[in-house]
Amino acid sequence: MSDSFLIKDGILGIRNKTDLNNFIAQLENKDYDFEELIELFLSDNLRVCQSASWPMGIIAAEQPDKVIPYLGEILDHLDHAPHDAYTRNTFRFLQFMDVPEEYQGKVYEKCFDALVNTSAPTAIKAFALTTLTNLAMKLPELKEELIEAIYDQIPHGTGGFQARAKKEIKRLSK
Repeated sequence: MSDSFLIKDGILGIRNKTDLNNFIAQLENKDYDFEELIELFLSDNLRVCQSASWPMGIIAAEQPDKVIPYLGEILDHLDHAPHDAYTRNTFRFLQFMDVPEEYQGKVYEKCFDALVNTSAPTAIKAFALTTLTNLAMKLPELKEELIEAIYDQIPHGTGGFQARAKKEIKRLSK
């Protein structure tokens, strides 16, 4: 049995938080190769990508340095991600990451597009919003445009999105 089969079998077996924690522990114990998880996360197979996105999102949020070497590929894959879970988990971990300068423009563009997309799911918009705010705090010339875009989205958002939007506007206004 190849390692690739084992890790694929491992991610497809994740059904709950306990399974997720067990899988991550196996990855940390080197039972699985992180690079193989990246390959599965980038898969065009809907079920595989969706299953890999949960552990990938958690690992990337907790250990962002592991993901940075693959960030270009991950961002490129957003253009043809087979499932919203891929985008949601990518934006989730980006909000916890100190995005390297070489990727800041691309991350900002992808997140801004998601923020202003009226059909984007709330979680994707919320994670994109926080990532955008983090980038704008480093690049103050982006603040005004972002605040305006957030105000445009508030009337269309859920209560949770509206609360996050107000929080991020407050951060940007400092």
